Amino acid sequence: MHRTPGALRRAPLLGEHTSEVLRPELGYTPEEVVILRQRNIV
Repeated sequence: MHRTPGALRRAPLLGEHTSEVLRPELGYTPEEVVILRQRNIV
């Protein structure tokens, strides 16, 4: 294990990857994501 480089990264912030999941993975448009954010759904 001493030859395996390790790296520590911070945990993602709450909602940090929401757009990345909603848009390509679930097919939401950018406009739909804005509406969801405005309505405090995401």
